[in-house]
Amino acid sequence: MVALETAFTSSKSEIIKAIERGVEIFDPMLTTCLRTDWSKEGLGYHLLQKTCACPGSSPLCCHAGWRITLAGSRFNNGAKSRYAPIEGKALAIAWALEQTRYFTQGCKRLIVATDHKPLITLLGSKPLDSVANPRLFRRKQRSGVWMFDIMQVPGKSNAFADATSC
Repeated sequence: MVALETAFTSSKSEIIKAIERGVEIFDPMLTTCLRTDWSKEGLGYHLLQKTCACPGSSPLCCHAGWRITLAGSRFNNGAKSRYAPIEGKALAIAWALEQTRYFTQGCKRLIVATDHKPLITLLGSKPLDSVANPRLFRRKQRSGVWMFDIMQVPGKSNAFADATSC
């Protein structure tokens, strides 16, 4: 319980700092990262853009190298709160892509970051016709109109997305 309270306080502090700095205007020429999360209570995302000169495109490259351009969240209804984690986290990605579609559709360098490793294959290279689970099939189908690379980020470094999903 203490660890949860500490994580919540830390996340809240980061959100306040981001609000104080202000949300930045979206630049379609920058590398863009959509970080999402799902919990039994809700789901959330934040859209980041890379402003640093670090090599690679990981949103974990440096502390100040990414700026937030958009964030959102919603509560889950009863049924969605009982999803298996892979189904809920896939829902968070599909929903976040749809919420950010004006920025992310057609984005040349879009990265989707998740803390759930099985989604890397599912939403990445796995053919649609080989997905047997109907919920996962629909999530993959919904996200299929976007071109993105998907990567895993450790859950402990996903505090902002965690805060938006609670």
